[in-house]
This record gives sequence, C-alpha cells and structure tokens, in this order.
Amino acid sequence: VVCSELEMYENDFRDKVFSLGEIISLQGTGYAYTLGGTVESVSKITTQDLLDFRNRFYTPDRIIISVCGNITIEDTINLVAKYVEPYCVGEREPITYCQPIQDIDIKERLNFSSKETDQVYAMINFRSINKSAPDITAYSLAKIALGSTMTSRLFIKLREEHGLVYAIHTYACLYGECGMNSIHFISSIQNSKKAFELVKETVALALKEGFTQEELDTCKNIAKTSLAFSNQTITGKANSNTKYYIYNNKLFDVSNEIQNIDKVTLEEMNEAFNKYYDFDYLTVSMVSKENNLDVLKLLGK
Repeated sequence: VVCSELEMYENDFRDKVFSLGEIISLQGTGYAYTLGGTVESVSKITTQDLLDFRNRFYTPDRIIISVCGNITIEDTINLVAKYVEPYCVGEREPITYCQPIQDIDIKERLNFSSKETDQVYAMINFRSINKSAPDITAYSLAKIALGSTMTSRLFIKLREEHGLVYAIHTYACLYGECGMNSIHFISSIQNSKKAFELVKETVALALKEGFTQEELDTCKNIAKTSLAFSNQTITGKANSNTKYYIYNNKLFDVSNEIQNIDKVTLEEMNEAFNKYYDFDYLTVSMVSKENNLDVLKLLGK
C-alpha cells in the first residue's frame, strides 16, 4: 500500500515539488528525507524493524495527553492515574524538541524533476527557521505580508497585475531544529521565466525598502483572526495545546499569543524578513517538462 502511494505521489506534481523542496532546502539534516521513504527503502523494512521502532518510541512514558471538552480536571487526573501512570515505568530516552536553529550547509541549489506537464511547479526556498525561534511571530507576520493572502505583495504582483501564475503563496513547515521557508507558485511554461524574475524583484524590493505600517497592521489582524478561528473547535484547541507543549513545554494561551502579535513592531518585522529571506540561503525545487531555464541566474545566484 505504501509503495503504491509513493508511486502515486510521483504523478501529483504539487506534492512532488514540495518533496523536492524539503530534500534540497533541508539538505544535510535528517529532515531532508521524505517521510514516506522510497519504494526501495520501504521494501526492505522487516517486521522486526517495525517492532523495534514501536518498542522504542510508542511507549506510555512518551504520551502527552491533551484533553478539551466537557470534563473536569479531577476526572481527567483520575483517568490518567488509572489507565496511563501504571505503565509509565523504566528509563525514558530524553527528547529535546526546542533546539538552536540549524543552518543548512548548502551543497546543491537546484532539485529538478522532469514530468510530462505544460506547467512549472516551483518552490523557492530561503533560510531555515525552527519552531522555537525567538522571532517566530515577527517572521510569521512578514510571511503573511509577502505571500500568504490575496492582499500580499506576491499575489498582487504576479497574479493580479500580471496574470502569470495559477497559484502563489509563501509556505512554512517548521520542526525543532530547522524548517522549510519557501515561496511556491504554479505557472505555464511560457510565463515561468517572468514569474521567477518578478518573485526576485518583489522580495528584493521588500528587503531594500521594508514593509509599511499599514501592511503590518493588516497582517496582525489576519494572524489574530486565523488564531481565533483555529482554536474555536474542541479538536483545534486540543491540537494547539499538544503541539505547543511539545515545542515550548507549556500550555497554549490564545490571549498570550495575541499579545505577542500585537507587540511586534515594524522594525522587528522587517528585521525578521531580512534575516529569513536572505538570498545567500537560496535553493530551488522545480517540476516541469524541461529544465531549460537558468532559474538560479534569474534569481541572482
């Protein structure tokens, strides 16, 4: 089943370019390996490999329990004491999720896959950032201003003004030590050269002149609204608590996060943008019919 899915992903060009993006933008780290593996690696896995992995990682002492709903703290504690704590015995292998940012040692800058398609699927990757970075909030706001919404600079420039792309947005996938920080777009082959040039131009202008106070205020409203909506459901709240606790060792507090968003200054937002959208860290992944564009040259590398 897994091998069939891996082969299926080969023909899902959007998934393919994301996989290529992680491989090249996180090269030199364990995160550069795709989670699903390869047909060759999956085929070699034995039953004992699965059992060893389960016995090492899927143990009661590693459980983080996030409870959200119509239940009291007392009932929750009693249930955990009865059904979980008796099994939490023995030595635990220490885990540290919050680690210093691991900058990528770039050996290659382009990861290309040839596919029968009339489109170009591109990921332009910049400096890595991790979950516990102290400037994560300022970075998130800068990411929104650059390309997360229909009011962002990339969307307005490439889609509304020039009609060059089917889709364009900024993308982040963050881990404990590093993370993917990218711009993704899909265009026709004919429009792809101009699309790359305008991405370079738009990012370079923001690096040179910075964002405006109006953009910062808009991004703050977008971020706070998204935060509120994502924590309105019971499942959303439980998930937020779990992920936040893993990386920050404390419970998620929506009001505190909103305060963090409100505190970000324009200077901090622009500093974060200049730090994480540095062309020195540039890598590109691309899926198209032919690799006849010198994309690194188009992007100034």
